[in-house]
Amino acid sequence: MKKIVFLIGCIFFVGCGSSQPEYVGKIRFVKDYKKGLDLAYEAGKPVMLVFSATWCGACKAMINDVFSDDEVAEASKGLVNVFLDVDKTDKETVKKYQIRYVPSVFFLDYSGEIIQTVGNDRSSDDFIWKMKYMASRHSYTE
Repeated sequence: MKKIVFLIGCIFFVGCGSSQPEYVGKIRFVKDYKKGLDLAYEAGKPVMLVFSATWCGACKAMINDVFSDDEVAEASKGLVNVFLDVDKTDKETVKKYQIRYVPSVFFLDYSGEIIQTVGNDRSSDDFIWKMKYMASRHSYTE
């Protein structure tokens, strides 16, 4: 009986599977590309799309140094954050964004169009500024 109650709670209240938000550092990320775009469209928020890999040292550093920063985490709340592992993501999505290295970070509008690609400056201050700018300039409300 306890298992049934847990499963019902998991399905209806918490959710199961990779499309549910998970924390990477201190940022809540959706780990499903299509679900993230749907959420962004519904909420009228821009997207921070991150391509990463478990074997990538620079990705681990970005998680530890940037995504674990309290101010970055706070600024990320104005966006829908999508985190994809290039080794587990469909090849179509990887090809669409022409991923040649990780980490690769893109800011998209709520319809999924690329607004900006993050270059070599992956400092906390740069992310805070970009996140706040994206949320203020590329969100919509009805």
